[in-house]
Amino acid sequence: MTWGVLFPYGSGDYSPEAAQFVDYEEKLEHHFNEVLTDEERSKYDNWVVKFQSRTGEKYFSKDAVFEDFEKPTQLVLPRTPKNLASLFFVVHGFTVVDVPLKEIIERLEPSTHQFWSVDVQLPRSKKPVKDYFFMVIGQHFDAFLPEKSVEGAWIRAGAYFSAARSGKKHCNGLAVSEKVIVGAHLWRDEKLDMPRIFISDEFKSEIDRAGLRIPKHYKLIEA
Repeated sequence: MTWGVLFPYGSGDYSPEAAQFVDYEEKLEHHFNEVLTDEERSKYDNWVVKFQSRTGEKYFSKDAVFEDFEKPTQLVLPRTPKNLASLFFVVHGFTVVDVPLKEIIERLEPSTHQFWSVDVQLPRSKKPVKDYFFMVIGQHFDAFLPEKSVEGAWIRAGAYFSAARSGKKHCNGLAVSEKVIVGAHLWRDEKLDMPRIFISDEFKSEIDRAGLRIPKHYKLIEA
């Protein structure tokens, strides 16, 4: 069984309000100005913003590997969340996970996904009780089956698809190929961009057993 995890709209424990990176743009700007050659900069029309945008797009790209200068390591939350989830989303679509969830993922799929430590800073110089990591999902599958999905459950924009609504009814009507995703526990779809990420039933059971909290997630059809 496959579950689709939705991007949370609004703010809260699954998407902290006004979260900001401290060092992200500075690292990219330094690399652009001080490390790239003139020829390499010309590929971005000598515009650092275009280079920064490319790095942001890379986060959702298949087989992307992040270098140190592309990794934000400090995350500032201007407001203290009530109870940060074990998986939450922040600016640029980055995904953040706590240690217990990271350990489950690495046990189920070792050496598949990228993680690096993030220093989460709260107001008044406070720190969260738990440690957190940025995560880059290392599996992308072309698994969505619009022809096997319930009519009206999805919409299309060019080459990409999404659930028609971000709720249970429409997510339950989306179909993915059982053959394509067999053996996988955490992935993105190459063409279906909402739900945002996908997890296996075994992974979902591990999350529930550990009492961890992730954003809203609904069952999909496997065909």
